[in-house]
Amino acid sequence: MGEIKIIEKDIQALIPIENGKMEGVKTVDARKLHEFLESKQQFSNWITNRIKKFGFIEGVDFVKLNKFIYSDSKPTIEYHLSTEMGKEVSMVENNEKGSQARRYFIACEKQLKNLPIETEIDLLVRSAKLIQQQQKQINEHTGQIKQLEGRLEQNSGFIGFMTVRGMANIRNVKLRLREAITIGKKATKICREVNLETKKVTDQMYGEVNTYPVEVLEEVFDDAFPE
Repeated sequence: MGEIKIIEKDIQALIPIENGKMEGVKTVDARKLHEFLESKQQFSNWITNRIKKFGFIEGVDFVKLNKFIYSDSKPTIEYHLSTEMGKEVSMVENNEKGSQARRYFIACEKQLKNLPIETEIDLLVRSAKLIQQQQKQINEHTGQIKQLEGRLEQNSGFIGFMTVRGMANIRNVKLRLREAITIGKKATKICREVNLETKKVTDQMYGEVNTYPVEVLEEVFDDAFPE
């Protein structure tokens, strides 16, 4: 409760969570977040650099809105970020303000979703219940999925969903944050192209994160870290 009170009093007024900017997605005003993070970069450079560098997708991770100011003939472009994107751009600031904002978004996600914290082991156990549904999707897209074939033999003997961090741990790969974000974006793109489902879970360190079919993550890791 103490953490929630701090959020409401100190941060929520500065970077409030909004509704209605993206359908079905909670958002935050990028300018307000930029101001809170005390970035030394000009806002337009800061936001465009973040989008380009980490592969954020318009309409999925953020929306752009034209704000007309009648004293100026040119509209100002306003960016509204999903809370997940807000959390990611806060993390890469590598300062105390970024850490505060990241904790804020994690706590807000917990409040909004009312989800319990899950460990990697919890995720693997829960994945066992989704095997049949995932296998049906794989069979429907056999031709496309052949390019992504790979096997990961667990003690439980099943192939399911996994986070980027989980795959990195299994492969003994040490990922920097930026590398993890890039791999996640590539995995998301592949899943969309072949119509595979991704899921979200709550991670103890990073808050709400994506999980991907193991076959997809193996393909992306093979490309990123060839033997």
